[in-house]
Amino acid sequence: MNYTESPTADIRSEKPLERSESGDLSLVEAVAERTGLQNQLYVRYRRPLLQVFLHRRIARDAAEDLLQRTFLQAIKKIRTEGLDDPSNLGGYLYRTACKLATAYWRGELSRKHDNDRELLSSLQDDALSLEERLDHEQLAKCVRDLMDH
Repeated sequence: MNYTESPTADIRSEKPLERSESGDLSLVEAVAERTGLQNQLYVRYRRPLLQVFLHRRIARDAAEDLLQRTFLQAIKKIRTEGLDDPSNLGGYLYRTACKLATAYWRGELSRKHDNDRELLSSLQDDALSLEERLDHEQLAKCVRDLMDH
């Protein structure tokens, strides 16, 4: 696919953030109470939310920034007002990401910066990088080949 083609699947028809209600409820509680489980929010939703931005043709660096803003807005809302429907955390994050992507393309985010670095630095990404995933897949293939002989 080159840069002028659109993805074949309709992004709105995908449900990348659909999770169990109990999992979302426990994540919302963990964020509100600032427990260790709050890091799972980032681990669980990082990739699907990043895809929201990348599908909208936002450069990777800008998409990473918007991803951080998405989590920051969600965490602030959970800790101050709470969510209307905590069991729909994924939907809230998806809508927030879509609104930020729209604001990005309108140029509304060019000068605004939120400097809550302590909160952002405490989130962890435990997901494997692309290179690590490829290494694991190649190693698994070699092991399978050895087992077949």
